[in-house]
Amino acid sequence: MKKLLLAASALTALSVATAQAVPVSVANWDTNVGGSDLTAGDKVYSYLSMGGSSTWYTTSQVEANVISGPGYSFNNSGLNTVTGDFSYKFLITIDNTSNTPPLYFATSRLSANDVIGNTTANVVGNIYGDSGFSNLLNTSSVGVGGGNAGTKSYASNLTQLYVEIFGNGVTASNLLSNITLDVTQRAAVPEPASMALLGAGLLGLGFARRRRG
Repeated sequence: MKKLLLAASALTALSVATAQAVPVSVANWDTNVGGSDLTAGDKVYSYLSMGGSSTWYTTSQVEANVISGPGYSFNNSGLNTVTGDFSYKFLITIDNTSNTPPLYFATSRLSANDVIGNTTANVVGNIYGDSGFSNLLNTSSVGVGGGNAGTKSYASNLTQLYVEIFGNGVTASNLLSNITLDVTQRAAVPEPASMALLGAGLLGLGFARRRRG
């Protein structure tokens, strides 16, 4: 019976994950029609604003897909016909409602690909720690044919990342195929005071056991 319940749970989780991976157009994400916030696992991706090429706005699709381990990807697909520069902002939030211990952002990595492998267009991803987009945490810049810009790490206990992405130099001869922002997460790192308190508690338990003995 236990095995049957586990199998049923796995199938349910798979069906939910599959449903979440369906692309949502940027227009729907913007107006919260049919798309609203994108959810994958314990991540919520919330649209904030956009600018630049209307071609990008009307043809691009976005989706949040769960990848291996404690990592998640925000993927901008359907870019093969987009021309003109563009920019947009969104928020990634970790929902810690069911996470024990709480989870926080560990790393991020931006990558982009050109349809025919050119390197003239660029994608820049600025990541901030506040809604005013003033506390810049890091910046990733990639030549489109070059793959990824490396991994950026976070030392603070962040549960929200404010992301701003720019596409520059996109032309009919230099079309994008997709832009992906990968993020990983980690469990909370205990503060020194908390560790000291835990150590004192364990030491006290040790003395109590010795006295009983």
